[in-house]
Amino acid sequence: MDKSHVLITGGAGYIGSLLAGILLTRGYRVTVLDQLLFGGEALLGYWHHPAFRFVYADVTGGDLARHFAGVDAVVHLAALVGFPACQTVGRSVAWRYNVEATRRVCECADAEGVRRLIFASTYSIYGLAADGRPVTEESPLNPQSLYAETKIAAEEVLLREA
Repeated sequence: MDKSHVLITGGAGYIGSLLAGILLTRGYRVTVLDQLLFGGEALLGYWHHPAFRFVYADVTGGDLARHFAGVDAVVHLAALVGFPACQTVGRSVAWRYNVEATRRVCECADAEGVRRLIFASTYSIYGLAADGRPVTEESPLNPQSLYAETKIAAEEVLLREA
């Protein structure tokens, strides 16, 4: 990854806010794009950093592509995370945030010539192994929740669009 400009979707979340800090410390310019559905306090320490920029935006709608201009890499973390959140909002909303938003992020990155897109999935796409042994990336997919189903579908979008 070039040491230049990284866009983190969902960057106000736990992983995104930690990643933003690490990247800033290592000399990257960082743009966090987030709708702040779950707060944004973790970003306050970066607010006045000269290489930090925050964009309040919804990855499911609006003029998203303009925020990808001049970006060298995208780390796509924006999602409704976990079984409880997905069950609470229901299948269509979970699908919109976790699958359709991934498609939009991929399309915007492609349209703006972004060369690297990093996607965070979840081990829950593998479910539990029938024999009780640990699962690996070679294990068959066995989603046990709506969240896992949306992450598998998002991975399939990325594999088709790549």
